[in-house]
Amino acid sequence: MPIHIIECYLNGHRVEKDIDVSKGELFECSVCGESARVVYDWGKMALDIFQPFIDTNMCDTPVKIESKQQWARECDKRGIVSHALASGYKSYKAKREV
Repeated sequence: MPIHIIECYLNGHRVEKDIDVSKGELFECSVCGESARVVYDWGKMALDIFQPFIDTNMCDTPVKIESKQQWARECDKRGIVSHALASGYKSYKAKREV
């Protein structure tokens, strides 16, 4: 099995693991136990691809979300908090610049 990098959504902690990503496993951070994801690392840049989606839980009318920035604006406009955004669903580049 190939080695992949697992990154914590909350604190950005990274660990390399020998895993098979085709199984669709869920991962936990080895430091804090929060949700983690597989990232693909070329040097110090991680590929963090946002997939547009339709949010049907935000209000009565479904909202098409095209970017993380729009997602945050829509949440702010409605006075709600997205758990995914609040727990650090940001690109690795953005985490490094903070």
